[in-house]
Amino acid sequence: MFGGVGGIKERSVYIVPEMEVEFLGKKFVVRDATIKTDSDNVTDLGGGSLGNDFIKEFSKVSLNLQRMYLLVE
Repeated sequence: MFGGVGGIKERSVYIVPEMEVEFLGKKFVVRDATIKTDSDNVTDLGGGSLGNDFIKEFSKVSLNLQRMYLLVE
């Protein structure tokens, strides 16, 4: 089940135990990543979530909610 401000929805997902990712030259491992197997027409526009595994790889992280961007250094 996935929950958010709008409620809870049951979904079919794959759980990937370990996945190595590289972003802007930084390599890190994402553990227990959930991959959707169906479409909801909302998050299919490129939405997703980044967790602490991603954030902790950078010395500085700035999140601008007004202009909707993430800056990492």
